[in-house]
Parts: sequence; structure tokens; C-alpha cells
Amino acid sequence: MANPFQCRLRVNSQPAASCWLRKGRCLGWSRSRPGARRPCREHSRGHHPVEAVVVRVHGGTSDAMLRRHVSWASQLAAQGSLTRLWMLVDETYDGSGHTKKRLSSFAKEAGLGQLDLQVFAYTQADMVARFPVLGDIRRSMPDTQDVRDCFVLPCPKSLAWCFHVETLLLWWLCLSSEPSAMPSFVWVVEDDAGFSSTEGLAKFLEAYRTDRADLLANGLQPVEPEWVWRDAASAEFLRLCPLAQRWRCAEHVQRFSRKLMEELSRLSLQGVSGWSEMSAPSLCRAAGLLQAPLRPEHVGSVFRFDGKVPESAWPLICSDQRSQEMDSADEQVVLEANARARRRSHCRTVARVVGLLAVAAALQFVSGGVFLGGGEQKSPPIRESREDDPVWKKDPNDPRFKNRKFDWFFTQTDEDFQLSSLPRPSFLPPEFWEVFYEKGLFIALIQGLFLILGFIAIFFYAPIFLNGFLVAVLGIPPPAPR
Repeated sequence: MANPFQCRLRVNSQPAASCWLRKGRCLGWSRSRPGARRPCREHSRGHHPVEAVVVRVHGGTSDAMLRRHVSWASQLAAQGSLTRLWMLVDETYDGSGHTKKRLSSFAKEAGLGQLDLQVFAYTQADMVARFPVLGDIRRSMPDTQDVRDCFVLPCPKSLAWCFHVETLLLWWLCLSSEPSAMPSFVWVVEDDAGFSSTEGLAKFLEAYRTDRADLLANGLQPVEPEWVWRDAASAEFLRLCPLAQRWRCAEHVQRFSRKLMEELSRLSLQGVSGWSEMSAPSLCRAAGLLQAPLRPEHVGSVFRFDGKVPESAWPLICSDQRSQEMDSADEQVVLEANARARRRSHCRTVARVVGLLAVAAALQFVSGGVFLGGGEQKSPPIRESREDDPVWKKDPNDPRFKNRKFDWFFTQTDEDFQLSSLPRPSFLPPEFWEVFYEKGLFIALIQGLFLILGFIAIFFYAPIFLNGFLVAVLGIPPPAPR
């Protein structure tokens, strides 16, 4: 999981309103008649909802991430917040609807009603049908290995990966059929972002309730000439926003005003589209609207596109009091939590290896006991045979069977392989080498070494080859990094 950031603000206690979106149709669920659909209705107070939180997910979003999103919906529902939470599900590579099924299951576990969590599902085909210029932009991108890798590694990606604005506008245009459902502000959160505060999502949102900026984002900056995606845009976008007037920002957490959403909708329908990190801030400035950064106290130390926080480290970060305070200890908290998580992971791996070795040793002991036998048995009569007769070499009851010689590759010569010929360095006493070789300890040592190396290969390297096989042969994408 990546991009944790903090929130430590006051609770919003306004009542909630909600509806259900699905495949371009705006539908609601009646409380009085379960399962019946109805158009989205205006809030009971007769005014627009203050804001909506939209989380972008896809087939590679992990269960831990989805559970975190469901917990946000639970917090908002428990606090009676007017803010509504939506899940925008990219089903381009999730045709079976697996992500929606997981969301439904987690919401049911959390005791959420059908009005507490909204879902809008779409595919890349929906995006191109609504905004045809996206297909032209994709075809105009450089056909280099780096660009191709961006769309297939670590798993296949649709155009929603690089055109977030159009993804958001699909949902917004659906809402426009019901003006009462249109929020004044829209928070957009990527699936791998997380809040380290235990006080709830509503407090973070409340901190910006009086901020009237049309775009809130982190890392607002002009586009550099060497930035790889600076020209990944339609001709209309490049004409409207020359290089000197293009801006970009981080997209982990953003807030759009209703005015900006309507302007982006108008421009996109006219063929003005660009790489999403660049599109929203550039068009916001071109329209003369306001933009502002997120507050520094709300941005964690790994709030970046390549930030990594292991799933096991996240509860440690949230439980650390320093992550709830506005100080500079955030990075140290993350580093310590990551270190503790790694130690726990290593301990579990060592415990598994030791356990498997113990099981292997127990099986060896049991099988050895069975082989040696403990009961008294009557020996069958020994068949007399000549010394040069090979039959006795296959008869374990023959007295000569124990001292037989095997025809291995090293016994084919005139000189047999003898234990006495093995190296015996003088820095250890002869008694040690006598026990080491004659008792078979060297064989146990070699077997144990290969066993440990085998387990290391299975746990650390086999998944790399198995994931490659699944992607190449079965087309199953690996899970997204947490």
C-alpha cells in the first residue's frame, strides 16, 4: 500500500444522502421497498450535497485496500455525514465483476446498507465511446518499449490509468441527469492512498470545508520540457495550453469544485483531453479558476507515486501516536513500522522453514524406524549361491548382502571410492573426521544445505516464475502492490 497521509480535524455531523450508480444509469434503492429502484432524489433538506468522495479502483485493487475504502463508508455513515462515498470500478480487465462482488461482500460484513456505498462501473470502451479523442491520443504515443511496458506491467492497464479526468467525467455526466445529486465539491482518491488518523475521514474533509479553491492537489508545478508525458494530449489541448502554460500535480488525493467539473466536462466533449496529471491543473488555470495545495500537515512522508508501505506495517503506523500529531516524526514512524513489519515477515519465514525441517526430520525418523523394524521376524531360508552369482546381491537376508559392493560410476575403475580417501584437514582431530564420515554426518549436512536452499528458492524466487507463467499463458494479472 502506498501514499498514507494524516488527518486530525473536527467531526462533521450532517445527515447523509446516497444513491446507486451503475453502467451509465443513475439509480437509487428505496428504503421502504428493498430491492426496488427509483431515480436519485434530492436531499431531504432540499439542497445540494456538500461533497462526494470518489475512490478509483480496478481488478488489481487488493482486498486490504477495498476493506479500507469500506471502512471510510462506515465512518461517514456512523457520523451521519452529508458526504457520500462512491467507488468508480474499472472493469476493462475485470469482466466477471469480481471487484464489485468483493465490495459487496465487504460492505455486508461491515453492516452497510445499500445506500451507504455507491458504485459506478465502466470500461475503456465506455471512455472511448464518450470521448473518442482518447483513442487518437493513445495511438499517437511513441511506440517504444518503455511506453508499452507502462500499459502492461505489472498488470494490464486501461486508458483509465492515464486519463483520470475522463473517468471521473463519465460518472459526473451520469449524475448530471439528476441535478439534486450534484455535489459542490468532489474528492478523488486513488485506491492505494490511506489515512493514518483514527479519528475518521470526515475530520480531514472538514479541514477544507471553507477553502473555496477549485482544485486542491499536492505537488502543483509547471510541466518540465523533459517530462515524458508533456505532449500526451489532443491537438485541441496542445493549442489551448502551450508548453509554457502547462502544469501538473500528484493525483493521489485531489478535490474538484463543481465549477471546475462543469468546465472540464465542456472542454472534454469538445476534444480537449490530456494526460491526467497535466490535464486538470492546466485547464483549471486556463479557465481562470483557483488552485491550491493540500496542507503540509496532511501529507505523509511516502505520499508519492512510488511510495511503498507494506500491508502489515499500516496498522502499526495508524496506532503510533506520532502519526496523529502535526510534527516532523511522520517519516520516522513509517521507517520504524516498515522495519518492524520486515522483522515480523522474516521471523515468520524462518519459523516456516524451521517447521518444515522439523517435519522432514520427524518423517525421516519415523520412516527409519519402520525400515529398521522392531518386531521379531522369522528369516526365510538363505539360498546358497556362488560368490560370482549376482542373485545374492538382491537378497537382503543373505549374510553377504550387507558387505556387497555397488556398481556406481565411481566403482567402475580398478580403485573403489573409499571414505578413507576423503579430505581430512589436520586442523581438526582425527576423531572428528572419523565420526563425520563414518556416521554419515557429512551426508546429513549436504542434505540440510540443499533443503534450506530449496526452501529459499521456493519462497523467494518461485513466485517470480509462476507469475510470469500465469501472465504469459493464462493471462491472469498478478495482484497490485500494496
